[in-house]
Amino acid sequence: MTARPVADRAWQRVLEAHERQRFRYADFTPVRWNRELVRRLGAYADACALGGERSERCALAVANVASVAVCALEALSVSSLGPIHERIVAERVRQDEKFTYPRPHTWDEWLLVLTEEQGEFAEALNDTRGLADSEPAQFTHAAHKELIQVAAVAVCILTHYEDGHIPCER
Repeated sequence: MTARPVADRAWQRVLEAHERQRFRYADFTPVRWNRELVRRLGAYADACALGGERSERCALAVANVASVAVCALEALSVSSLGPIHERIVAERVRQDEKFTYPRPHTWDEWLLVLTEEQGEFAEALNDTRGLADSEPAQFTHAAHKELIQVAAVAVCILTHYEDGHIPCER
């Protein structure tokens, strides 16, 4: 199959969540961003545990994860890395080249993939040790890269949902 970087509706979901949330995160440190990602992943896990029709709740929870990642990237970004949207789209293209599109994952399987990406972000923060709670300027390139991957996987999940590639059943 061909690459499908970002469905318009998928990105629109992220932007809508971003508009609702972006002012809530003033003065967050990288560690607090990670904590918020974990909290939002928990909401996604809760949505996955619902019986019956849960797709729209899962999609909203994933959009919130992506929104937190975008907010963190805006707050902690190094301008030389380029616009956030372009970096996320470039990462989506890279992912589709590596893994193909569509991928036959359920909501629960996507949760595993997204949680793994968040764990890599946490690992990059941990590698900075004392820097994680310091100024955003000291935020590492590795942590930026992992945060881009978190956002890109979340957008990938939403793209799969919008294109009808995630089964509604458990």
